[in-house]
Amino acid sequence: MTPREAQTRLGRVRRPRALTTLRPAPGHRAMTLAAVTIGVVLLGIQLWLLTVAVDLYLGGEAEEAWTLAVASGLVFLGGLFAYWLLGHRPSNG
Repeated sequence: MTPREAQTRLGRVRRPRALTTLRPAPGHRAMTLAAVTIGVVLLGIQLWLLTVAVDLYLGGEAEEAWTLAVASGLVFLGGLFAYWLLGHRPSNG
C-alpha cells in the first residue's frame, strides 16, 4: 500500500466545502434586491389599478373598469415573465 492510499483510507480525503462557506457571485445580491424592489413596486401598481377598477365598476363606469382590470392582468403577466427570466439559466454549451 502506498502512502497516498494509506492517507485516503485514514480519512484525509478532500471533502467539498460546506454550504455555509460558499459566497454568492459578485452582483448577485444587488440583482436579487433589484428584482424584489421592482416586484414590490409592480405589486403596488397592480393593487392600485384593481382598486380604481372596482371603484369605477361600482360607480357605473364598467367599460373603464374592464380596461384597468386588463391592464392589471398585463402587469401580472409581465411579472410572471420576469420571474421566468430570472429563473432561466443559459446553458454553457
